[in-house]
This record gives sequence, C-alpha cells and structure tokens, in this order.
Amino acid sequence: MSFRIVTWNVGNSEPDCNTCQHLAFSSVSDGIKADLIVFGFQEASYKGVIASCIQIDKLTNIIFANMHLPAGEGKKEERCKLWSKFLQIYHANNIKNDYMFVFGDQNWRTLNTLSINNIIEAVQKKEYKTILDNDELTQMRQNDNEESTAQCLSNFIEASITFPPTYKYILNSDEYQTEKDKEIRRPSYTDRILISTLSNNLEILQYSAMSDIKLSDHRPVFADIILHQRSSNNEIFAEPNTSRTPAVKTDNRQISKKNSLTMIIVTVIIIIIFCTLSILAIYHFVIKCKTRNVDIRQVSSIDLSGTQSDRENTVTQN
Repeated sequence: MSFRIVTWNVGNSEPDCNTCQHLAFSSVSDGIKADLIVFGFQEASYKGVIASCIQIDKLTNIIFANMHLPAGEGKKEERCKLWSKFLQIYHANNIKNDYMFVFGDQNWRTLNTLSINNIIEAVQKKEYKTILDNDELTQMRQNDNEESTAQCLSNFIEASITFPPTYKYILNSDEYQTEKDKEIRRPSYTDRILISTLSNNLEILQYSAMSDIKLSDHRPVFADIILHQRSSNNEIFAEPNTSRTPAVKTDNRQISKKNSLTMIIVTVIIIIIFCTLSILAIYHFVIKCKTRNVDIRQVSSIDLSGTQSDRENTVTQN
C-alpha cells in the first residue's frame, strides 16, 4: 500500500481544487500512484490536534494526527505541554496502532544560536544540517535530553530533511520574511511529519517541500510512503527495493483476473439455479395437468354410466 501525507499551513488562503490536485499528485515518487492521500491543513483560531484511525485488511491499524502547536520562539514549553497532553489522551484510551503519523505546523523554531545571516547562507549552500543542528525539535529528541516530553518524542522518527526551512516566506516569493513588527523571524522547520512504529515494514520514498506553492508564508511538506503489508502470519507481501511500478501493475492485473473469474463463477451458479427452478416448475405444471385430466375422465365416466340404482330404474321403466 502506498500513500502520501501532505501538511500545509494555508494562512488566510483557502486552497482551490487545482492546488489540492497539485499537492496530491505532483512529484510522485517512482511513478507510484498513491492508494491513500492524507491532507493536514492548518491555520485556525485555535491550536490543537485532531486524529483519525483506519484499519487495513483487519491486520494493520494506522493513526493520522493533524497537529497545530502554539507559535513563537518563546512558546517551546506550551508546545511541549500540548504534545504531552496528546500522548496522554492517546495512551489513556488504549488505542492499538501499528503506525502513528503526526504531522502539521508544529512551530518548532531555529534557536538563536544561529544568526539569520548564517541561516540564509546555509540555505544558499544547501547545508541544511547546519540549521538542523540548531533546530528546537532536533535538540529535544537527542538521547541526552532528560525532559519528559523529549523522551516521548524520542519514540518518533523523521526522515532526513533535504529541503530548506518552510517558514517564514514572503507571500508569492522565494524570499524569507526575517522581521515582522520589529520581531526577528529566523527561517525554521515548523512543518514536520513524524512517525512512530516498531515495525520495519515501512519505506519512506520521499520527504520534501513544494517550493512552487507560494500562497502562504509556509511551504507545503509531503511524504511518500510505502507500507509493505503483512499476512496473518506476519509475512510481508512485498519486499523493499524491488521494481515497484511493475509489481503494482502486476498486482492490479491479478486482482482484475481474480475478480473476473469470481464474476463468471457467480453468473454460472445463478444460471444453474435459475434453470433448475424452471425445470422443477415445468415438471410440477405437467404433473398437475396430468392429474387434472385423470380426474376429468373419471367424472365423465361416472356421469355417462350413472349409479347401479339408476340402471335398475331404467330397466324397470322399460
């Protein structure tokens, strides 16, 4: 199963159909068509999390959580509290899942240990690791961090980031807005997709941002993912690093043939049942007609011959 997760803080602009189609189908990894597309849009009058759970083939439970955390460089503690609250509610409800995807504008910021000029220079040189080394979330998830929230976040993984910070851009521009209302705005990786799983059946094909969508001060972030489904015996249906596109097409043809064969068998069974019922109905009708003819002949015979007393009366009269 392949799917795409898209997260985008749309700002004050409502995405139209063309934009949504572009988000869903552009830059498809390895030419694979996604079986499932999950959108997470943010920018509302409140912050929080909304989650949904789906089940695949009665074997795999997946949770998708769209998250929008408090904004601001000084709001780290509030972001951590909301993360902790979400995980507490999740564990309290004892929700079973094999995979959890948490995505959205989580508002993690680049620390002030890196100047704006250094950030811009790193972006121009595509030295994104320099920025990530000073990223709030990255530092929280380091093993030597003893914060309780950070320990919870350590259970989540994130694919390698090979794209520039997704916030804060000037609208309809490739330039960062580094100051607003005399407040410094460091370009930051605010839009993230985090994954929690104990399985190794997950393959992340692509984790990137869409630089050509400039309708808000955030760039959309997406992840293309393949889930190698398991059988009831925990056997993986598809092995990683195989020729994916032909495999998908072959599976579709096999499914199509199987469905066609099933339809033929069902049609034949229906025809046999119909013919059998028709024969039984005709047989019953013929038997009924024969029985009726016999009754008519018997009645006619009695009417012609009459009873014994009738014959005696006739002889006496003669």
